[in-house]
Amino acid sequence: MATSDDHIWPTDVNSHATNLSERVQQLEHILSESQFGSEDAVKAARAYKDIVAAVNSAREAADSAENDTNNAVKILNNVQERTNDAEEKSGNVLDFAHESNQSTYRNLEPKLRAAISTYVPVKETHDKNDQLLKDIEKILDNIQVQDLSTAYRSAVGNAEEAFSSVEVVEALVNSTFAKYKMTIAKFVRYAQCERQVFFTTAPARVGHNAKLTIREELENGTEQATKSQSCGKMFGGALTAKRGISGGGARGSGGSDQQISRGVQRRFTPI
Repeated sequence: MATSDDHIWPTDVNSHATNLSERVQQLEHILSESQFGSEDAVKAARAYKDIVAAVNSAREAADSAENDTNNAVKILNNVQERTNDAEEKSGNVLDFAHESNQSTYRNLEPKLRAAISTYVPVKETHDKNDQLLKDIEKILDNIQVQDLSTAYRSAVGNAEEAFSSVEVVEALVNSTFAKYKMTIAKFVRYAQCERQVFFTTAPARVGHNAKLTIREELENGTEQATKSQSCGKMFGGALTAKRGISGGGARGSGGSDQQISRGVQRRFTPI
């Protein structure tokens, strides 16, 4: 059995305990055979048993300590691995936080400056609007509020007056339109009759007999005769001049162009 002054290794302790147990058993056997009844020998045997039990307990404690030490080593290794992982993750998080800080500074600084530059005119406009509102409030405070019933009656009166004015204007417009409509009709009829008189008197002025005269139209009783008769009322002097031309040649008595013109002007006076 290998021993030293300071330590007894677990394997040596086990061997030593085994040897002691064997010797104790041998000693007890010898004592039982020789019927050695000395109390000292019994005490010595019991002392050796106590030593064996103590050695066995020490061995179990050593084994348990070894197991605990191994478990502690495993736990420490696991803790070391976790510590390394945590350190790596902490470094990554720190790098990400630093990069986020830089990115935030780079991105938000120009936006903040733009927001400030935009806020300045907005604030100026707000101040102007606020001042305008205060001025309006002062004006409203100085205005005497009119009774709603009085304002309603005034509005109704204004509406009735406006409606009456519209009716008067409408009547004037209708009357004026009717007058102008009659005037336009007379102008149209005047142009038609003037054309008829011209083409009726023209052949006589150039030395030819008229193919169709107002007298012949009246004798024929055609629809054109009715129109010619109305033209005769309008251009009485002109038709008389035509008959003078027909009876006395191109320049017969009372049939000059001036007489025709005067007859036209005398018979038609526009409104």
